[in-house]
Amino acid sequence: HEQAGQWLAQALAHHANPRWIRTETVDCLWVAARLATAQEEYQRAAMFFGLAEQIGSHIRYAPAGPVRPLNAAALATVQAALEPALFAESFAAGQQMTLGEAVADRPH
Repeated sequence: HEQAGQWLAQALAHHANPRWIRTETVDCLWVAARLATAQEEYQRAAMFFGLAEQIGSHIRYAPAGPVRPLNAAALATVQAALEPALFAESFAAGQQMTLGEAVADRPH
């Protein structure tokens, strides 16, 4: 997980310029959310899911077919692991984050 986190951090940093938000940026955020889920960092995962949802809807981008079940499974794991209020708070915090804040809070 550590090496995956480092590669992901580099990818997020590469895509952090808000003037150039692309679909790859959202893909990186979904990977960050799934990685945080695998590391059992459920609040962090919820924040990344919230940010991915916010940026994805801003650029009108949804996950590709093969990725949807992976995202849905990780999201369900996060929702089951957190109390509903804590999940909602963490997800909403992610929706309010900037991409720069996500890079600073990158997975490790």
